[in-house]
Amino acid sequence: MKTLSWFICAGLLIAAAGWITGADAGKVDSKSILTGQAAFADYRSIKPGEFHKITVEDLPKPFETKSTANPPRVVAKPANMWPQAQAGFKVELYASGLGEPRQIRTAPNGDLFVADSHAGEIKIFRGRDKDGKP
Repeated sequence: MKTLSWFICAGLLIAAAGWITGADAGKVDSKSILTGQAAFADYRSIKPGEFHKITVEDLPKPFETKSTANPPRVVAKPANMWPQAQAGFKVELYASGLGEPRQIRTAPNGDLFVADSHAGEIKIFRGRDKDGKP
């Protein structure tokens, strides 16, 4: 009897997962999916609500790019250039003066840990002060 109830529970879970997946699948407009070379984009062309589908066939062959000789570097932000956010959200500069920020992790209390590769440090940003600065 336990085996039968296990199979019934497993079947219901699989059916529920399929129903949830199927419900979300219809929400993506095919016009908002970029494919092929158009899917490769940087901060200047990415917009909220766009999806980028990159397949194995879209990737360059191994060693055909100069990525190994192209180390990261910080580039100054062009004037008045900000990431585009969905309606109701606001984008602000939170911190500056980092050499090569490579990774951000959030602690349960909201602190931000930023790995600064150039300085060889992990910097901690704790909340905001009365002026809104970290």
